[in-house]
Amino acid sequence: MKILQVVPHFYPAWSFGGISRVVYEISRQLVERGHDVTVHTTNALDPRTNFKAAKREYQIEGMRVKYYRNLALVGGLNLSSDALGTETLREVKDSDIVNMHAFRTFQNVIAHFCARRCRKPYVLTGHGTVPRVVERIVSKKLFDEAFGFRLLRHAARLVASTDIEMKQIVSMGVSNERVVVVPNGVDTKSFERLPKPGTFKHKFGLDDELDLILYVGRVHKRKGIGFLLDAFAHLDKAKVALVVAGGDDGYTSILRERASSLKIADRVIFTGFISERVKMAAYIDSTVVVYPGIYESFGLVPLEAALCSKPVIVSDDSAMAEIVRQGGFGESTKYGDSSQLMKALQKTISDPETAREMGKKGKQFVKRNFDWSSIVSKLETLYSSSLDAR
Repeated sequence: MKILQVVPHFYPAWSFGGISRVVYEISRQLVERGHDVTVHTTNALDPRTNFKAAKREYQIEGMRVKYYRNLALVGGLNLSSDALGTETLREVKDSDIVNMHAFRTFQNVIAHFCARRCRKPYVLTGHGTVPRVVERIVSKKLFDEAFGFRLLRHAARLVASTDIEMKQIVSMGVSNERVVVVPNGVDTKSFERLPKPGTFKHKFGLDDELDLILYVGRVHKRKGIGFLLDAFAHLDKAKVALVVAGGDDGYTSILRERASSLKIADRVIFTGFISERVKMAAYIDSTVVVYPGIYESFGLVPLEAALCSKPVIVSDDSAMAEIVRQGGFGESTKYGDSSQLMKALQKTISDPETAREMGKKGKQFVKRNFDWSSIVSKLETLYSSSLDAR
């Protein structure tokens, strides 16, 4: 099967979030299964792929990846150099099926036009971007009126990562029958050889006896890090530190000021973006991993933490809350409730035996239910059914 993946940013632009990573893992698995995979993306957010030419093409893990020069960011859209769509039209015509990732993107507008012109089916994977929440509500509404509703209406299938996201897509006027739930996965094999305990603490000069509370992800205002600082400031334990690991999305300076005003600046470590190996080391040395963001359709961080046998705390409005509950490897708290989060942190840190037991449960649960091999098998079936439905 010839599959075209369309995504606004891609490997190695991990710092922006999980979409790039998910599309990379899906594409890599599809190639291993004998499919011909091409990825259309931009060089946005990745200085290592800056260039003046209109595009560059690479072979990565057996997939053909075309990076188009990112021209500007307008209204949240990465405008790229394939503006006329000639390259995309050629690729769509040569593909059996197109998988568009994220919802409101310039690349999807071009790919939608080409797919309709070539009469090729496409699958739209929302990655939690379909509902109009948090930011740019007006621009999102304008996009939907001009392009978005047509993107939803013409898709052969729409992919939601959880039941919660499925309901969000249906609320946009899509019938239940056209939405398929396929969760994100995690590369469980990469977690078989983990760093030695103490590696992360040694790298950042931290005391071996410290309990570490770990946040991993973009440093953005909606990720809940602000009230995590508030909860941390009221913990009744001296030898504990908070690690905030992730690329800055314009919010780190505000958090530093907040930590100073709470008089905890000396116990909060902002690492900036870290490599995959350093991230694993951070998981290993942590006592508990906190994923406190709002409107999170699906997050890889709790799954990765579980593969390192660590308990997690998530917001109760996120899709991960149900997964954590099913797997029995953590707790959920109300978004923005720093008192409730503080109590959950205190409980986890003060009861290491229970924390270890939750970590063991989580590792078994994630390996059994979220390995990429089983996830991509579901996608193969979805692609085939979309072709049959054409």
